[in-house]
Amino acid sequence: MDAYSIDSTDEFCNYAQKSGGVIEYKTIFENTNVSAMHATEVMHLPFDITNPYKTHTFLDRSYLSQHEGYISNIYIVKNLSAFFNGEYLKKIIKADTATFNVLINNYLKNYSTNYFQGAIKLDDINDFMIYILHKNAHSRVFGIISKHQSKATYLIEKLTQTFFLAPSSKYKAIEIIKKIIQDKKMNSYLHELSELIYLELQNQISLKFGSKNISILQLIKKSPQCLQGCDKLATTMSLLKIFRGMVIISPSRLTNILNDISLNPSVISILNTEQAEIITKYGTSVNIDTINKMSILHNFITNSLLSSSPASFLFRKLNKDITLSTGQVVKKNNIISFNIFGYYSKKRKYQQKNIEKSSTKARIVKSNIANKKKNKKHLDLLWGYGSNACPFYEYSLIQMKIIIICIIRTYDIYAHVHETNQVHPGYTNISTVVPKSSSIVLKLKKLDWVKTYNI
Repeated sequence: MDAYSIDSTDEFCNYAQKSGGVIEYKTIFENTNVSAMHATEVMHLPFDITNPYKTHTFLDRSYLSQHEGYISNIYIVKNLSAFFNGEYLKKIIKADTATFNVLINNYLKNYSTNYFQGAIKLDDINDFMIYILHKNAHSRVFGIISKHQSKATYLIEKLTQTFFLAPSSKYKAIEIIKKIIQDKKMNSYLHELSELIYLELQNQISLKFGSKNISILQLIKKSPQCLQGCDKLATTMSLLKIFRGMVIISPSRLTNILNDISLNPSVISILNTEQAEIITKYGTSVNIDTINKMSILHNFITNSLLSSSPASFLFRKLNKDITLSTGQVVKKNNIISFNIFGYYSKKRKYQQKNIEKSSTKARIVKSNIANKKKNKKHLDLLWGYGSNACPFYEYSLIQMKIIIICIIRTYDIYAHVHETNQVHPGYTNISTVVPKSSSIVLKLKKLDWVKTYNI
């Protein structure tokens, strides 16, 4: 089966279901795709059978993987994830909120289409999300490099273009050839940036942590022991890996969340009511305490993440034949991946019918399928598994909430300028699942909207 011939994610899952939940498909490698029900049993196999780091090296042909220190850098990234907890996380949330508000306004001012009556049309939500996440990641990872700032900015921009950060498995053959040629330039840029970062870390003058300038590079200067034994190239590569994680995955997930909000006007109404209550009780500050009180927003986001979960992810290259609990054999050297999307396909269809028939707005958002044990396990899998899980899981989910909060506190979100219910356009892609149509309409809220919803 050729993955490029599949028109929709549902088509892929229907094919898988007819094949007993296990199918083989091709991209640039052989992939055996199995139901998510097998994830736990495969992930519990001995490490030498499903070594995730060897799989990453095999699949990831970005310039970040072309160095001997690729695996050790993974551990450095885990050490640096400590900066996204506790008191540091509180500062980062404050900085992210300020930065996202500016970036959202900048994008809408320069790249959106104005409709009548003050409405704004976004033709590509994913492009919108990539823009704000890319710019924010620049600030949050590297911040201000006090010496040679313009040169550093140039190198960071070159090294963090989305195309070069993505694994080559995403591209077809001719694109990969072009990419290999470009990767040679990337390695030159990488060494240049490493020198500038080394000089910055030697500079004892640190910026005060304000609402916008907190960055991992600044935090490393305060706690240099976190990089003990790391050379300057490994440090730079680790920072770029963190940058990559902030930019590559979240845009598609946020695209699905915003699309889901837009489809039914009742959803934005319910979210507005919750935000109005929070603002009235606790003020406009966005912090860890107020975010944790937004249960309806949390429920909606987690439901959306599960509904748009990947049909093929958690890739593992097998070092020996394995037999699944169903008796099916997956051969040595095959890449095995897991399908969560198919599990929620029937739930999506049922929920859509329920929404169309229901007159109770609360049913749309307040029923949290993520509370169920199996669904909670699936939600966790979206960030990886076990020791290989993303160390920035908590921050990633919080960051998505911050972006949604920043948008809905200023704009109402609809799929159509007439604010009518719309049917979901369906999903496309297998690993990075996104809606087939990803345009939305934003309408500026009235200044007294909090009073209107807080009755």
